[in-house]
Amino acid sequence: MGELVEHHVHRAYAGGQLAAAAPGTRGRWVCDTCGPDCLDNALAGPLPFGEAYPTGHAAPPA
Repeated sequence: MGELVEHHVHRAYAGGQLAAAAPGTRGRWVCDTCGPDCLDNALAGPLPFGEAYPTGHAAPPA
């Protein structure tokens, strides 16, 4: 159950960042340790908030 709760906390935090971002703000996918999907998103560089990263996600977690 802990992983499920952690996933939803991360999702809520990222959603708050998207909601509070000024138009035109760019964000970068940052990760400490992750799988290949997360790494692909990190390598994409900064994108406008809300735009999809290579995995199709607009915000973490992937």
